[in-house]
Amino acid sequence: MAAALFVEGLSKEYQLGQLNGKSWLGRVFSNPASPYPHSIKALNDVSFGVEQGEVLGVLGRNGAGKSTLLKLLSRITTPTTGKIKQKGRMASLLEVGTGFHPDLTGRENVFLNGAILGMRRWEVHQRLDEIVAFAGVEQFLDTPVKRYSSGMYVRLAFAVAAHLDPEILIIDEVLAVGDAEFQKKCVEKMKMASRGEGKTILFVSHNLAFIQALCPRAILLDQGRLLADGATSEVIQQYIQGLQSAQAGATRTGTFLAQLNSIQIFNEQGEHLAIVQQSRPCSFVLEFFAQQHLEDVGVALGFNDMGGQRVLSVWTEFQHQRFSFVPGINRIRIRMPAMKLMPANYMMLTYLTSKGVLVEQAEDVQQLVVVAPPMKEGFAVPSLNQGLFNDEATFILE
Repeated sequence: MAAALFVEGLSKEYQLGQLNGKSWLGRVFSNPASPYPHSIKALNDVSFGVEQGEVLGVLGRNGAGKSTLLKLLSRITTPTTGKIKQKGRMASLLEVGTGFHPDLTGRENVFLNGAILGMRRWEVHQRLDEIVAFAGVEQFLDTPVKRYSSGMYVRLAFAVAAHLDPEILIIDEVLAVGDAEFQKKCVEKMKMASRGEGKTILFVSHNLAFIQALCPRAILLDQGRLLADGATSEVIQQYIQGLQSAQAGATRTGTFLAQLNSIQIFNEQGEHLAIVQQSRPCSFVLEFFAQQHLEDVGVALGFNDMGGQRVLSVWTEFQHQRFSFVPGINRIRIRMPAMKLMPANYMMLTYLTSKGVLVEQAEDVQQLVVVAPPMKEGFAVPSLNQGLFNDEATFILE
């Protein structure tokens, strides 16, 4: 199958400090001896291809070059070096209200976006009812979009981008603005667009569970370079390992008579996991190095959401258990019969005591990614909009 989008040797270099460099104020406050470079490469020699009908996930930490890549692909800015080849029309949804004029009504913006994509007025008119129904803004269609809420804005923007027949669709993190019902509609629309309509989709998100559910393949950017390109689960694993390396300086307090060395995650077959599937069994193996013999050892493993709020704890005290540690390596395996946390990213922490005294508390030691199980077509994907946990239940029509 021919590539719908091909990127070769793409680089983008920005000059720093140029805006004020020629003004009198800029000259007064400029520092010729500054140790910082006068230019920075936001993207550095990136090459990849995307096949027609493929959904490609784009991963990377903040500042990795994701936004720069999308702006180059969308022709918002031009590359310093490199080539971009595309087959067909491209629509981009990079932020809330991309391509909308705030003083125009929702209806007028739909026709404006259609014209930008090269569509005739009658073609846009044919799809207008479907766009409006998808966005759920019928009663506000003739209201200027500057009066829309952020949710209404993004619903209409996504509906326009997805329904006006672009062959290539680029979507940034904007879906996080929508509620659970809208996210479900977006996921179904993107799946239908790629599988049924043959559209090519580039999807950028920090929600790894979302990426795992939507994208069979992903690329990983780091400091402007393409670090990985392959199966989504493998790329996510590499991404998480990079995050863990960056988080090596976790916050630790206590007497440090024993310290956490590592946390490893395994499935029920004993295979190492990078991501955990919701509702599936898993084990967490905590390895501690003890300086001396310790008695009455209590161990806890906690999970925080990305805002730092504790959402789950497992603790030996809850199970009426304690251990003895010998000098050297000690491993504690925590078996969970089913991972019940909703699909999302979490940060793990550990808590270790001996005879009631805090030996070590290690915060933000490792990230945990929980992804949704395979879902049947037409059913919702679990998300944090529906709560923190998803437990098994039996429903009976009586």
